[in-house]
Amino acid sequence: MNKPNTKSKIVEIATKLFNEHGVKATSTNHIAKEMNISPGNLYHHFNNKEQIIRAILDEMIVKMDEIWKTNTTRIPGHQIFFNQLMMLFSEYKFFQFEIVSLIQRDPLLKEKYRNLQNKRFKEMMSFFKYLQKIKILQKLDDDKLDQLVKSCWIITDGWLSFLYIQDRTFTSKNFAEGIKLSFQIIDPYLTKKGQLEKPNFD
Repeated sequence: MNKPNTKSKIVEIATKLFNEHGVKATSTNHIAKEMNISPGNLYHHFNNKEQIIRAILDEMIVKMDEIWKTNTTRIPGHQIFFNQLMMLFSEYKFFQFEIVSLIQRDPLLKEKYRNLQNKRFKEMMSFFKYLQKIKILQKLDDDKLDQLVKSCWIITDGWLSFLYIQDRTFTSKNFAEGIKLSFQIIDPYLTKKGQLEKPNFD
């Protein structure tokens, strides 16, 4: 296995420290100290903390793209698909907790994150329309489909924050509860075929 280069290692260590201590409490000096390098060495790769955060988001997007690419024919709410998403969100959980304050301070991050959100929303809409085509999901008008996608999005996107506030650990069991909630939104709109193929949460 190739040893990660310094830039990749900075992203890795920064993610770890941001998750553990929060972005505000973690300086570039903290990151450099954790890596046992000089601040000057770190600044050779990143000019500031904002650039590091954008690089972390880029890394997360690559991993998210892979999850979507390998799950394009799954029923929404499928445990494996949603569990992979939840695990990814927990790997970069500081985004879940701090995204609003982060994008307020960095317009470039806001643009990047908004583009990601818009891309994922379009993918989910296409995914749901595909499920209508193969008769897993009932035919819905565009407004209803839009509401359905947004409802699933909000539950999935906010579940880790809910767990954190409730002092609940990020376990597969707790992830499954969030997945089940997402699926309850979809359940009334499944066809008979969809009901037969839906996951069993018991």
